[in-house]
Amino acid sequence: MSVNARQVVDALKHRYATFQGEPSISNDELAAFVRAIANEDIPADGNLINLIQQANPDWQLGAAEQAVLTSSRDCLTMIFKLIDLEPEIQQRILTTTPVVAAELLNNPALPLEEDAISILTVLDQLLDATIGWSSDQGRAGEKLLEQVTTATTALRTEPVDYASLTAELTTYLDKEQSRIRKLEERLAASESGKLRSQKSRSMAATLINAAADGKKLTGNIIRFLTGPWFESLQLLAINSGVEGEDWTRAAKLTETIIWTYQPISADSLEKVNAEKQRLYRIIENLADEIRDMLLALEHSADNLEAALADLEEDHVLMVSGQDLEYTEYEPIDTPGNDSGSRPSVSRILLRKVNNLETGQWFIYEEGEKSVRIKLVLKLEDVRQMLFTNRNGMKALDRSYDEIAYLMSSGVLKPLNHQAVFSSTFSNFYRGLLDELERKQKMAEAADREEAEREAARQKALQEAAALARANEEAELQRREEEREQRLAKAQEAAARVENQERVAQIAELVDKLQIGAWLKLPAADGTLEECKLAVRIASADKMIFVSRAGVKIGEYTADQLTTLLVAGDGEIGDTGVEFEDTLAQVVAKLRADREKSYDDLTGSE
Repeated sequence: MSVNARQVVDALKHRYATFQGEPSISNDELAAFVRAIANEDIPADGNLINLIQQANPDWQLGAAEQAVLTSSRDCLTMIFKLIDLEPEIQQRILTTTPVVAAELLNNPALPLEEDAISILTVLDQLLDATIGWSSDQGRAGEKLLEQVTTATTALRTEPVDYASLTAELTTYLDKEQSRIRKLEERLAASESGKLRSQKSRSMAATLINAAADGKKLTGNIIRFLTGPWFESLQLLAINSGVEGEDWTRAAKLTETIIWTYQPISADSLEKVNAEKQRLYRIIENLADEIRDMLLALEHSADNLEAALADLEEDHVLMVSGQDLEYTEYEPIDTPGNDSGSRPSVSRILLRKVNNLETGQWFIYEEGEKSVRIKLVLKLEDVRQMLFTNRNGMKALDRSYDEIAYLMSSGVLKPLNHQAVFSSTFSNFYRGLLDELERKQKMAEAADREEAEREAARQKALQEAAALARANEEAELQRREEEREQRLAKAQEAAARVENQERVAQIAELVDKLQIGAWLKLPAADGTLEECKLAVRIASADKMIFVSRAGVKIGEYTADQLTTLLVAGDGEIGDTGVEFEDTLAQVVAKLRADREKSYDDLTGSE
């Protein structure tokens, strides 16, 4: 992933920055001050910010500068915890830490620039070269210390040409490494045979001693086991190793040979006879099996046959039922093989030992003394390891199991030395970038979720509004239908012959209604509600009535209102201006009409 300085600064500020104001000095001025910090003034805890503020109380560092300096401190602290250098080397490398901080101020993305030659790669080079250094390495050690001093001094002197400095170091170190490699190769060549022989002797002796422990043996079988058979097992271990099928077969055959010499012991005659039959079958083929294995290892045929003749002599005595003359077995001596007295180690730790690679450095602590040693040889077949010091001289050889034990007990500790500076800064900065990206994605996801929730809320509101409108429209439709039904019934009542005169009289009243007139007319639920004539548009023949609260009750034409009043679905209250006079006239006329006969009202003679 390609990143730029801005992205790195954002990630660093996200992790570290607390001050959000404007800096009072430029980045270049700050970098120059940091680079010029004297060796004796470099703080032990790596906190350059405190040093800067103590030296320049009026300076205000920006958020980016604070974050860069703090990240430099944290990474360098981790590095010096990871590496374990001699004090003389570590002190010299420590003097370069202000330069690391200054370079990061100038280019925060420096740790993420692949294949770039920088102060980090130079420090990687110095660390890899000095991880095995100690003060007791004579002239070669002194020359390396001088080279480190020259390089770290050059890093404190501007301008620094990192490519040239790297080339000079590479030239010196390659020459030094070539000299050491030749010494290591010669040592490995001479020691590998010794280690294989030593290990094969140890493994063969351990196998025979274990199989013979507590068993009854004759002089013939003891001479065979400690003579030709012991030599054969050593050759087998050297040629085929101790992990394969050949070694397993040899171990089984060893147990079988010794078993044939053990007295038969059983709790019944039947079982005794069965064991004898088994013994006879094994003895019959045993010589051929031994012969096959020993001849495969190119043993002398004459010596082999002599040894087998001795065994056959014992077996003949056993088959004929004669007693053997047993003698005490003295275990084969295995100098230097003390691994059996140690506790077993876990498979996980053994797997780690199996995965160790040549070139790995360790600290080996023995009492008050600690030595830096390098793994230069792994013999997989006999599971032995060889270690040297930085001068290519033998320092230690142990079996895989012993190395696992030493590592588990803390006596042998692996050292970190490969690209520690560049990888620590790179991994740390990439972690901060990943953290910022993760937080941004979480924030974006939260924003999306909020937007989705808001959209869902708006949709729900819209759907609710639409439903409300639909309900309102349905309600209005229902009311309109009820209104139409009332009007239809009123019209039907008004159309009756007996109501014609009343229709004319009510129509006259309606015609004279004025703004502000009060009536009782059907509300939405059909009950009569007091309302006032609020608007009368003569040209449109429309009258609008409202409640005392100003809410519209309904609108009618003159004919519709007349029919409602005639049908009894409405009442006239206060009729407004001039209404009282008109009403009085209508009432008087109605009273007069009641006193007339039908013929008078209809005009009949």
